[in-house]
Amino acid sequence: MKFEIIETGKIEELVIRDSDTNIEYTQDLLGNVGALAFNSEKEIYVLSQADYDWWNAYIANHMSDDEEAKELGIVWDDYAEEFNADMDDEHMIKQSIIARLK
Repeated sequence: MKFEIIETGKIEELVIRDSDTNIEYTQDLLGNVGALAFNSEKEIYVLSQADYDWWNAYIANHMSDDEEAKELGIVWDDYAEEFNADMDDEHMIKQSIIARLK
């Protein structure tokens, strides 16, 4: 999914895919948390540089955590009670679970 960075006008892309189905769901992820803003004049979604950087890191961590969990046979649903936290803490929680199970 392409975004224009508000401060620079640079076009960047964010892509997150389901690790099992390979289905891309970037628009759903950002839309479900109210992170999407559309510039109708330019017909493109826009993000601040800080928001783009945050989402880029979040997506990289999420995909890496899911890949590591898949290799270890971890099913995140089995740990749902541990994910009652802010999205900022998700990577730390997943890494904690992975470390416990290694």
